[in-house]
Amino acid sequence: MNEDIKNALTESDRKALVQRHFDVAYEQLIMRELNFLAALELGQRLTALDSAGQHRA
Repeated sequence: MNEDIKNALTESDRKALVQRHFDVAYEQLIMRELNFLAALELGQRLTALDSAGQHRA
């Protein structure tokens, strides 16, 4: 019976570790997407400012 408990804990720990790796990878993916969207928005704002500056000249 002790061996069964040991194996169950090992399997449980393995599943928890896999889940944690998945969670971290998912968080990193979300952060990359947010950074991309922020850069895209910044680029659009800079383009708009540049266009506004050209119209004034």
